Amino acid sequence: MYNMINSLVNPRAIGEVCKDLGQIFFASVFLTSLMSDSTNFLIVILGLLLSIMSWSAYIITSKY
Repeated sequence: MYNMINSLVNPRAIGEVCKDLGQIFFASVFLTSLMSDSTNFLIVILGLLLSIMSWSAYIITSKY
């Protein structure tokens, strides 16, 4: 059973998706909020945290 689940889940593919999500969060949430006229720092921090979490997931899954 474990081998079947393990063969269906590809950690590197999941990592690549996480890396792309991190780039999207960084550009759309962090940078766009930072460059707008009325900056909401809560959204800026949230965008940065989402980016860091996604990139961390990429780094963790790239070791498999």
